[in-house]
Amino acid sequence: MSLTSILAKGTERTEELKNILRNTCPSKKEFLTISGNKPFSSEYIEKVPYTLENSYYSSVIGTAFDYLSRAALAKYTTNNKQNAVKNLICERGLDALCKSTKKTIFNNPERELRKKYDNSFKSYSNYIFEKGYITENLIEGVCYFARLEHIVRSGMLPEMLGEGFLAGEHDEIKKELKNLIDVFHNNFIKKVVKKGSDVTYNPVFGFCAANVGGADADIFIDGFLIDIKTSKNRGYKWQDSAQIWGYYILHRICQNNQDPYGSLINKKIRKLGFYKARYGEIEYVDLKQVEEEKIEESIKKVQNYFDNMRNHSQEIEK
Repeated sequence: MSLTSILAKGTERTEELKNILRNTCPSKKEFLTISGNKPFSSEYIEKVPYTLENSYYSSVIGTAFDYLSRAALAKYTTNNKQNAVKNLICERGLDALCKSTKKTIFNNPERELRKKYDNSFKSYSNYIFEKGYITENLIEGVCYFARLEHIVRSGMLPEMLGEGFLAGEHDEIKKELKNLIDVFHNNFIKKVVKKGSDVTYNPVFGFCAANVGGADADIFIDGFLIDIKTSKNRGYKWQDSAQIWGYYILHRICQNNQDPYGSLINKKIRKLGFYKARYGEIEYVDLKQVEEEKIEESIKKVQNYFDNMRNHSQEIEK
């Protein structure tokens, strides 16, 4: 169970952690926007309207846009480009899917799945490292990556190797992704990113993240830890705030424990926030405005929770 799942549902065992993060995360009034619009408000203009009829398509778009926005950032910036194509979760999904398929006298689905992955990865890399453009192959590729990543996140294999796998992706998904990346260029890259920006893609939070079943954020850029949201929802959700706050607390615990497996162990997070992809809005909390005493208290409570979990597990083993 990941941090996101704990905050969404959780179990009796994780209720304590859920309450710690809910009670200490930034409130709505602590957020600001780069545009100057009131955070989480009707002042936002919907630049990419939500038109999807199938709710699962929104999940595909959300994950595919993570890959596409990462590629756009890597293409624009000069630092850390190679890490944008390393340790992709979708590759683990591909391996799991291929192991589950069976060769028949008529076809070889594993060969076709890997061939499609190789072609998708080539389009993805060419876009980042060459003079690539947003092409149909690139959009198809990130959608394929998204569906493969969902296998890892959910632990479930698809019932059929149809749409999005061996067959092409739906036009409405591809259309929205193209519109979302246009808005991203105009409202995120042009306003936040510099050529020499310090970017970490999908930062993870070391050993302590295992206590919450895994935790990885979307982007760290120049001290700003950002989660990308493609939902049509523009309002404040405590779960979203608790999620990004939880990442920050895990980061601080990594630093306290000198955990070498924390992606940001040698970096300072100065801001936390969200990029609302359908609106082109950036919401953030400036951590300089948050009392250090409050932060330290949160760190202490979460660390105590992890210690108690470990002690409980050791008692059970005995």
